[in-house]
Amino acid sequence: IYLDYNNDMVLNYGYEKIRIPYYYKNHLRWYVPDFIIKYTDGIFELVEIKPKQFLNNEKTILKKEAAIQYCKKNNIQEYKILTKEDLIKLKIL
Repeated sequence: IYLDYNNDMVLNYGYEKIRIPYYYKNHLRWYVPDFIIKYTDGIFELVEIKPKQFLNNEKTILKKEAAIQYCKKNNIQEYKILTKEDLIKLKIL
């Protein structure tokens, strides 16, 4: 609802549309961020929604690093991880 109706700056978005390779314990894995958002000003943003308690675990950190590299290579200007608390502050929840 937030992306469809409550934010006039959102041009379009995709849910779980990107697969990013990363390594965990020497095995290739795939990270699928929650959203890719394109704004009316041409800016792209990759967004992950994650519980706060998982922010500092090894897998999340590896996924974040892979996502940041993916963004740099693919002209995506920002990568964000949002928690429930962030969503409440943004009045999304």
